Amino acid sequence: MLSALKSKHLIYQLIQRDIASKNKGSILGNGWSILTSIATLAMYTFIFTKVFSAKWPHSNDENHFFYALQIYTGLIVYNFVSEILSRAPTLVTDQSSLIQKVAFSSEILPLIPLGSAFYFYIINSLIINIACVFLLEKWHPSSLLVPLTILPVASIALGLSYIISSLAVFIKDIRQVTYLSLPLLMFLSPIFYSSTTLSGWFKTLLELNPLSTSIEASRALYFHNQPLEVKVIFIQTFFGIILIAIGFNFFSRLKKGFSDAF
Repeated sequence: MLSALKSKHLIYQLIQRDIASKNKGSILGNGWSILTSIATLAMYTFIFTKVFSAKWPHSNDENHFFYALQIYTGLIVYNFVSEILSRAPTLVTDQSSLIQKVAFSSEILPLIPLGSAFYFYIINSLIINIACVFLLEKWHPSSLLVPLTILPVASIALGLSYIISSLAVFIKDIRQVTYLSLPLLMFLSPIFYSSTTLSGWFKTLLELNPLSTSIEASRALYFHNQPLEVKVIFIQTFFGIILIAIGFNFFSRLKKGFSDAF
């Protein structure tokens, strides 16, 4: 893993190129990312507060934006993971021309969508902070700790990305399995609901989902000024790092056959 990080200048360039390619040729460029995020927040606010007249469980906040921001907080965590995992099955095959060059270290490929996803995650986090100030009229200093909550899912997603991207070169069905799994992951994460409303086996299942930890920890920091559960974040990140090591080793072993599989 450390050998791949030696190419940090190349990694940075590839992440920049990946981010720029999202809105390549448009007048606003990456400004579209900000506008899309704001439009999404406005849409959720209208649908859930005006159409469904929904209210967040165990909350006395009457502000219509409060419900939408709860959902938006969960959604940006899910989108972060989804961006990494949805691109994993084609990550190697899309860069076959680069991989066939002797000097190119293919182990850096999963780091590209990770960096790109983190960039857009930060943009969305800033939008939530701004919304807290102007729409909810309250902002908590604990919000500055929110990026730490993404560490467990970032490490786990990167480890899975190494495994999925290398296997998908030889087993084409991996792509379909991954794409089918992502919607399931969305509904098994407390995005449109709060985990406090659940009980029994489903709550236990939800607690095993690392996205649940990141989403609920983010909400606690953004909206309730509660302390960060450092122990839980540390334990899940630790297991994520182990998964990265396993995935990286798995990728390194399989990459010897990449050229023959193209």
